[in-house]
Amino acid sequence: MLLLNQTSAIQKFLITHGRGRWATALLFLATIFLTATIERENWPIILFPFAGAISIYGLVVIRPLSRNVDIRFWLGVALLARIVLVFTFPNLSDDLYRFIWDGHCTLQGLNPYTIVPSEFIASYGDTGFLNAELLAKLNSPDYHTVYPPLSQYIFAMAAWVGGDNWLVSSIVLKTIILLAECSTIWMTVKILSRKNQKHLALLYALNPLVIIELVGNIHFEGVMIWGMVAAYYILLPTFSKIVEDKVLPHQTMRNLFKTAAALVTAIFVKLIPVILVPFFWRRLGWRSFFTLSGMVAVLLLVLAIPFFSSSTTAGPADSLDLYFHTFEFNAGLYYVFRWFGFLYKGYNMIATIGTATSILTIALLAGLFFFEKKPTIQNWPRIALFALTIYLMLASIVHPWYICGLVALAPFTRFRYPVIWSALAFLSYSAYRTDPVLENLWLVGFEYLLVFGFVFWEWRTASQVRSQQGDRILEK
Repeated sequence: MLLLNQTSAIQKFLITHGRGRWATALLFLATIFLTATIERENWPIILFPFAGAISIYGLVVIRPLSRNVDIRFWLGVALLARIVLVFTFPNLSDDLYRFIWDGHCTLQGLNPYTIVPSEFIASYGDTGFLNAELLAKLNSPDYHTVYPPLSQYIFAMAAWVGGDNWLVSSIVLKTIILLAECSTIWMTVKILSRKNQKHLALLYALNPLVIIELVGNIHFEGVMIWGMVAAYYILLPTFSKIVEDKVLPHQTMRNLFKTAAALVTAIFVKLIPVILVPFFWRRLGWRSFFTLSGMVAVLLLVLAIPFFSSSTTAGPADSLDLYFHTFEFNAGLYYVFRWFGFLYKGYNMIATIGTATSILTIALLAGLFFFEKKPTIQNWPRIALFALTIYLMLASIVHPWYICGLVALAPFTRFRYPVIWSALAFLSYSAYRTDPVLENLWLVGFEYLLVFGFVFWEWRTASQVRSQQGDRILEK
């Protein structure tokens, strides 16, 4: 008991006391900066500042003091951490170079979906800013781009501003993600304020993985998350109950269009949010849902038309097929299935397992859709969290930044396993200590053992709470 009191006193000093919290905030900023600027090959050195950032994050968001922290102060720290990283070059990811390549393709009147970079340079040589120097930086020079159309518009803008200056292009892209992040955090605070829980916004705003991966490493999950949260923010007051009028009110139609625009933003920077759209059906009513779906379809078509040609879909489709049936990284259940494949067949059955896990994912999502109890717009984040979790648990590739979407949804639910996962996913950077990449499967196993364990514990706890609530209702 004495130890707990002493720990609580230290926590209180570090996050609420004037001098203590300033020192803690400066240390947090320093650890974030170091993690983002150390090259990923320097493992395990890079792990130490990240562990420091996670520890400070835990002190701020862990109960019982999380309700008593100065929300504005720590939100300011979270914003400052992001601003600092805008002006650093991304060292933990080389995706930037493909963004720049695609952007210059568009600026030169070329369709990025029809071009394989290595083949282009082999055939035409250096063409403007599309040159051998940039080609050498690409992590997938032999594949078509897989980035959706809205991303391509953003890449083109960054390439136009930056020209041959990669740092300037990086700053442009980071600024866009920063603006999206600021809006996401603002909406999260506003939504949570309705239940006097705005302190929970720090679960996302101050999360080190989110800060480093989104703004720091230029991953457009930041814009995707904005789209998901914006859709929820718009629909929450409009559909507190299902609207089944024969003619939808004008204000409802306006809000549905805003929601469609937000969802299209999420889908056309990262395709994965499309799996969340069906879960609006039972929440909005069939009339509103099909109106929303029609708006989404039209907006998607409008954005895609400039890139469309007879050969546009073939190349990216082939690349996506290779992505799901050739590449593996930091996977969960997929690696378990792969192990059984080695055990019984003696080789990596990646093609078969990739197809099987895709089918299983669709089946589980369908089950989630049909068997969900009492769907409301208020609990949409919970079902979205479950859907994305199913997808990631069965995926063959789970990069650390993929977890950020789960962290964004966590504050709106009682589940905290995304926070645990965000801390453990960083261990996957150990694979970059060698060239070519070589995963430490012991670390991967450790990561998923803890994540699955925490998911199971939270699921059991939630089930017990629902059971107790049911018992109290019966007693009345």
